[in-house]
Amino acid sequence: MEEELNELQDQFAFIDLMTIKGKDGLFEILLKKMLPLEFRMEPDHHGTPHIHINYGIYKHAASYRINDGVRVAGDLKYKYDKTVTDWISKNQTTLQEIWTAMQTGNQKSYNLKIGQLL
Repeated sequence: MEEELNELQDQFAFIDLMTIKGKDGLFEILLKKMLPLEFRMEPDHHGTPHIHINYGIYKHAASYRINDGVRVAGDLKYKYDKTVTDWISKNQTTLQEIWTAMQTGNQKSYNLKIGQLL
């Protein structure tokens, strides 16, 4: 899934390029300096399977449900929502498998599934 994550990061960089105001920072984006993008899950037993997103300097920028990609929390700019929802939809099966492995404490399965996303 490394290719899928790279594609998602490319889409975020493109959104940044198209929505930036002024010249400050424009050259960084044109040179495709991508901000760190991280998806994570926690064994928190909230009940509803979800992922957390860190983007750039923003930790826990947003959380999205795995079953439908709807944002449930966070301050990530809304311009990224459709991109995240589409990515979750494409990778829903693997994300759900990771969630299930984490909740059941099956660390070996969890590590294997995370490897598929990296």
